[in-house]
Amino acid sequence: MYLCHVSHYPSSIGNVQIKLESPKQLPAQNSVVIKFVPTTISKDDMLDEMKPRFSSIFMVNEMIGTARSSIRHIRVIFKQQNEYEKILYHWRIVIQVLVLDVDEYLPPPKILICTKCNLPDHIKKACQAPYVICRRCGQDKENGDSHTECAIRCQHYGGNHISTDYKCPTIVNFRKNLFHKLKNNTDKLPAHVRMFIPIDCRKPNDRDRILTSSRRGYLSP
Repeated sequence: MYLCHVSHYPSSIGNVQIKLESPKQLPAQNSVVIKFVPTTISKDDMLDEMKPRFSSIFMVNEMIGTARSSIRHIRVIFKQQNEYEKILYHWRIVIQVLVLDVDEYLPPPKILICTKCNLPDHIKKACQAPYVICRRCGQDKENGDSHTECAIRCQHYGGNHISTDYKCPTIVNFRKNLFHKLKNNTDKLPAHVRMFIPIDCRKPNDRDRILTSSRRGYLSP
């Protein structure tokens, strides 16, 4: 978060002028989720309401997959740890006379993918592949060729993407199977977080995709 502030950079080094480009995203640890925000309240409305109280807001975004006909979740990213802790301490925030629930943002888990054979569910130390496979072209990475500019061709399906891309059918199917196993173990995937399961990993007519609230927003006094 320190490097997000322009004041922490020099304007020049020697005779070279420095032009800064702000990061498009920040680490997840300073993010919160404002739940069940009415669609009548836009992201700009949220920012206008919150800026006077929280000066270090970096970004306000709608969470993909939570939008419904009248409500959705909003993710807010802070640059300062103290403001992040302040909003979590109260667990609620008033936006346009509505009191909305606030919770910490939990990033989606990353899939373990072997860096030797580019397959999920194991690590390089336990891999049985005879050589390191280039994730770009699917060939032996130590064959003497330059594998920084090789043609991209998925080793699993021959598609126009790298072998570890999340759109690869091999990775997609692994994720689906993993989520189905987790859903069968309620202690590992509680009902209140199943709403965040990616759409492509849900079964048809899956009720977990429906956004519901046990606590309705209420007017502030």
